[in-house]
Amino acid sequence: MKIHPMFVSDFSDDIFVFVLDYYTATRKPDRYNEDGSPHWNSPTYTEMGQAIHDYQNGFITSFEVIVETVVDYCRGKAEFMTITHITNPPSDGEGGSFPLIVREIAKRLGKNYIDIFSKTGFYNTRRKSENEKRLLASTITCFGELPHECRLLIIDDVIDTGATLAGCKQALMRKKAHCSELVLMALAQTRR
Repeated sequence: MKIHPMFVSDFSDDIFVFVLDYYTATRKPDRYNEDGSPHWNSPTYTEMGQAIHDYQNGFITSFEVIVETVVDYCRGKAEFMTITHITNPPSDGEGGSFPLIVREIAKRLGKNYIDIFSKTGFYNTRRKSENEKRLLASTITCFGELPHECRLLIIDDVIDTGATLAGCKQALMRKKAHCSELVLMALAQTRR
């Protein structure tokens, strides 16, 4: 799969994220649905965006393409060589199966998968104010114990505002987790 990796740092809370590609190829959403999710009248996805869209809509064949692309990207990159554990943000409460992809990525990279985040409620962050985004961050908690000097990679599927990954980072800080390294990755980023 052809991707266009980038390092994005235009989010609040000092969030710096490795992003593999944009979600759509050329433009911003035509509108936002009532739940805040973006809607394109006729979307033109990047290859990664199409794979994510297909997987989210039940086309299981996209699973392998996504996993292989992430594994190929991570292998040999210094930023990922020292990672000891991999996780994902908490589920959005809609029965998402993204953790299956992250578990498989961890397995193929020879890293430990660890499930450490939960949400106390569902808050969609798209088109929300900064106060509402801070509210989301406070709903994410770190319930698991991290091994001492853990080097953690958090992988999210699509990043929009950065609030979910910021919430994960803040949850680790509130827990005073002993992470010696924290790396954030998103498979795709929505265009703003």
